Amino acid sequence: MRRGLPSLPWGCGWSAAGMGADPRTRCGRRDAVRELRGVVETPAGAVPVLRLSRWAAASLAVATSCWTGGPGAAPSDLPNLGHVTPTLLRGGQPTAEGLRRLAAMGVRVVVNLRRETAPDAGEQALVESLGMQYVAIPMHGVWAPTDAELAAALSVLCAHRGEAVFVHCRRGAERTGVVVAAARIAFQGWTVRDARAEMDAFGFRAALFPHYTRVVRRLGQTLAVAPAYAALRASGCLSAGERGQVRPIIPP
Repeated sequence: MRRGLPSLPWGCGWSAAGMGADPRTRCGRRDAVRELRGVVETPAGAVPVLRLSRWAAASLAVATSCWTGGPGAAPSDLPNLGHVTPTLLRGGQPTAEGLRRLAAMGVRVVVNLRRETAPDAGEQALVESLGMQYVAIPMHGVWAPTDAELAAALSVLCAHRGEAVFVHCRRGAERTGVVVAAARIAFQGWTVRDARAEMDAFGFRAALFPHYTRVVRRLGQTLAVAPAYAALRASGCLSAGERGQVRPIIPP
């Protein structure tokens, strides 16, 4: 039996009815922006949560506490696995067994952020043989993702909203972390602070990748004005509000 996430008021997915809904209104409560202090248990261990808004802390706690690999699957098959939304999963490099488990769980699209020359990253044939769509968005494992690369990843998530999507790199922490942070900010209206806290919870190595942190810090501005995101803005997936901040879309 597949283990899924419980239906929670703040749990918005990338669906026609829920993509990008404001967690403080449609998917939560306005008083949920009060801050928490405490510890969240994650795949990377106990992580302190300082000044994380209540709804984001609750989302992070649930997403990182659920093992969704299915019966017989080991954490090594789907390392650093977590639910971002009910239809978006994240993780590190899956094994062949891990890919089979993802297919059994109903995943329809696998997004690989690793370069084609990376060891163990040549999974396209197996993914497609399992009936899933394979999408490659190669990102350098050291240099920070470019706006064009992040725009490509967000476009895939937008195009496949309502379908189960799995996004991964090698560790599921740096490249995956930035893509998920961009999705949180663009589609769900998360603050940079909360998006960064989630990156840390999944093992992001801030001391080694300060340039990744800088990318996340400027996302609110770049999503609204950078040319790379023009197609997304025109499609309605992103909504630019006052002062260049990206506002979440609340579908009718």
